[in-house]
Amino acid sequence: MTKKTVLLIDDEKDILKLLQYNLEKEGFGVLTATSGESGFELAKAKRPDLVVLDIMMPGMDGLEVLKLLKKTSQTQPIPVVMLTAKGTETDQVVG
Repeated sequence: MTKKTVLLIDDEKDILKLLQYNLEKEGFGVLTATSGESGFELAKAKRPDLVVLDIMMPGMDGLEVLKLLKKTSQTQPIPVVMLTAKGTETDQVVG
């Protein structure tokens, strides 16, 4: 059976390490990116099974990455889980 791959995109390296450790412990392959730009390029190149995406990042934020992922044919079918400290109803609707 092929190992499923998760792409983590977050500018907080400690969060990336924690998520990566736990996902690898559960048998997933993990790719990481510390910026929206590099995360989007990695998603296009590697086409992971899932993207876990932080919203609040400098430069290209998570919402911009999400828009690009969903409008690009090779990344459009990849499910995305938004990881954020934002919790208002407006933030949830926008996501």
